[in-house]
Amino acid sequence: MEANILFTQFDGVKKLKEIPEAELNIVLSTWNGHKAAGKLREKFDQEYLTFPSIPVGPKQSSEFLRSVAKKLKIPRKEVERVIKEEEQHVYRFTEYLTDAIIIGLPHPYAAFVGDTNTVIGSRKYLANEVGYLPEVIQITDEPPEEAREWIRRELTENIESAIKPDIIFEKDTFRIRENLRNRSFQVLLGTSLEKWPAQRSLVCLS
Repeated sequence: MEANILFTQFDGVKKLKEIPEAELNIVLSTWNGHKAAGKLREKFDQEYLTFPSIPVGPKQSSEFLRSVAKKLKIPRKEVERVIKEEEQHVYRFTEYLTDAIIIGLPHPYAAFVGDTNTVIGSRKYLANEVGYLPEVIQITDEPPEEAREWIRRELTENIESAIKPDIIFEKDTFRIRENLRNRSFQVLLGTSLEKWPAQRSLVCLS
């Protein structure tokens, strides 16, 4: 079993022709790609799995693997064996880096600015695995109204933090900057457009 990746491949046409052979389609978004996956289900009777974002970090990756395995009816024992091996390797590789981050800047308040997928994945990783406290999250890619409640749940529920972030849907650069005023964050994850408010934070990741 292998993934049929359509993009960034030299044999893209070949991969397109192999679409009907897929056992499962995967949509890594709360709203993008659902219509296409629905059409494929209608035309080729293919099931599809929706995961809210590209998984970031061990916890999300393990959750993603379990979701895929359940859809494909892969034995749980085999899946858990693989997850255990991979988590052990990843945590061993990153433990010194995360220790340095936690000791140097323990549990900082954080602000996030970006598209839905990027914000969901990074927020979950930094809040649930590194200990960041999400104060405000601004979504910039204008998701449809029917998807926004799901996005809010993804960014506020199942979060290992006593702090529940303010969720703001905003694409205007000026208003994004204004929304960051009078906030207490020490870390800002955004883009170069948020350079001005980042100057007063301790760390800016773009």
